[in-house]
Amino acid sequence: TPAPTPAPTPTPATPEPTPSPTAGPTPSPTPGTPAPTPAPSPAPTSTCIIDVGIEGCFNFTTPFDNNCQGRPTIVTFRYNGGDCSQSDNLQDRQKFDCFDVEPPEGSGPPPTGAGIEAYILATTLQGEDVYFEGFVEVGKTFTLNEGLEYDKLSADMNITVYDPMGSEDPGEIVNQANMMQTMFLHLSCSQPLFLLDRFGAQQVVEWVEDDGRVVSTQVATTSGDLELSLNTTGVDGEEGIRLLETNIISNTEGFINKTDEVNGVIISPGDVLPLAPIDITLDLSQRTRYTFFTTVVGETLDGSTECNGFDFHECIVGQALPPAFPTLAPTPSPTVTPYPTPDPLTTECVAEAEIRCIVTDPFLSDCEDLQAPSDLRCSDGAELTELVFEFTGNKCDGTELCEDLSEDPIPDEVYIEITDCETTGFYQASANQGDRITVNSRGNFLCPTIEISIQTLDFNLTAEANEGEELQTLVLPTSCLSAAEDVDGITLNEDYGALKLIRYTSDLDGVQTEFATVQMNYVVVNPGAFGASIASAQLSSGFSGDQDLVTSPTVVGARTELQLFTETVTVNLLESAETTFGFSLSIEGESTSEGAQVCASDEIYEFTV
Repeated sequence: TPAPTPAPTPTPATPEPTPSPTAGPTPSPTPGTPAPTPAPSPAPTSTCIIDVGIEGCFNFTTPFDNNCQGRPTIVTFRYNGGDCSQSDNLQDRQKFDCFDVEPPEGSGPPPTGAGIEAYILATTLQGEDVYFEGFVEVGKTFTLNEGLEYDKLSADMNITVYDPMGSEDPGEIVNQANMMQTMFLHLSCSQPLFLLDRFGAQQVVEWVEDDGRVVSTQVATTSGDLELSLNTTGVDGEEGIRLLETNIISNTEGFINKTDEVNGVIISPGDVLPLAPIDITLDLSQRTRYTFFTTVVGETLDGSTECNGFDFHECIVGQALPPAFPTLAPTPSPTVTPYPTPDPLTTECVAEAEIRCIVTDPFLSDCEDLQAPSDLRCSDGAELTELVFEFTGNKCDGTELCEDLSEDPIPDEVYIEITDCETTGFYQASANQGDRITVNSRGNFLCPTIEISIQTLDFNLTAEANEGEELQTLVLPTSCLSAAEDVDGITLNEDYGALKLIRYTSDLDGVQTEFATVQMNYVVVNPGAFGASIASAQLSSGFSGDQDLVTSPTVVGARTELQLFTETVTVNLLESAETTFGFSLSIEGESTSEGAQVCASDEIYEFTV
């Protein structure tokens, strides 16, 4: 064993192996240095790179004409949750008010956590027409009259928010204990309405007007410039590449296939291929990150090498709803806050008298638009949409298609049923003499006539039906017949058996009414920097005569207004045709500042029926 050991030792002697590796390998790497360098180069012969990118962000113009100009037919709200204090709109108190229903009466105010669900019910003030009902999560939207079931929205609306309490049954949810918030608001455009107005937990994000005008925080626009180019370091010896496909994945628009625009197009190094921009819908009501991941695939002209490229691009646009707009209301306050600045000795008192008149039924924002009916008979061929009667208790007395079934007088209290050929129940309730009976088609009547039954009142609660004796039947048309036809048409102030027609609405005549409810509001407005103490407010009213609305000095705070008096009167338009009603309000007072500057103001208002 020891003999073989020394033999191998001298063989691998250091002198012999040393020169061999030193001389052999050393020159090899030196001249072969280019060999390792090209090693990475083969990559371009197997792949090549295409530059692709979207430059810039969106091209859009903020819609500044975001005020209401025509009667809305559809309104979309975003449900934010939260209490009534966040309301931020320009509507008068008489047209908007909001109430949080807190325990023990209810379960409000509505929570604001993202995704928390509420049940929302939107109706007319009387509740007869439902414009929306359903579950809505915080941060989601809901739309009134989305299916255009009604030709327009009611002017005065009620929106109530309920806590579902885990139930999915509206019958269980809609009750006082579950109520979190309720409000009334005005949506006819006679009151100010702007995008992003807040009404309690709701915020306006879109509406459509009766002339088709759409006002929305959703803005249709396009992306920035989208370009493809071949990297100049592309494939050695290749004059160009052939594009095969291009796709974009957007977090808001989904998968966008641009292959049709590039397939088969050949580009050379340095060439730029512009593509059509991407159509995008921006939501300016909330701050949103829009992302675009673009990929492109191509090949060398001989088809031997595949080329690829990708790009990631993002833009952030919009303003978040909760932080942005509630702060807008207080923001002006600091800029106008120089309350102490005016000189209390010399600053004049600027309290002003104002008279405001509206027609509440049928609603008109300005009493000067109130007119007596020019023609009592509805226009030939017009389609009726609503009829309003007064119960008089009269006999048929020659009314066509009317039959008295009893010789006894019709009592002061009766039960009335009004239906059509589809058995639609327009009215099924008791009525006393003088009561109003409304027949509303909620769009258009489906049948050519309606049938009216007057009965003695004998309602069976168990059977949920009236079992009284039928006293009178009546059939009326739902369209306005030509005067040449042998049947009476619809005429205002006409008796139809036990009912007298006091209002009708048709597609050609609009609202024609015998009576209108007028509301007069007498207000003191103080835009000054100091309070105003009103000592006298002399009213001369075309309705109620003369009176002094202030019996003791009444202070109107700085930059506020005070409603001194409201009177509501029902006017018979037929009897008052061409009558002018005049009103005047004269106030006197003085500033509450040290200077006690005297102020006085007169306002005169009149309208002619």
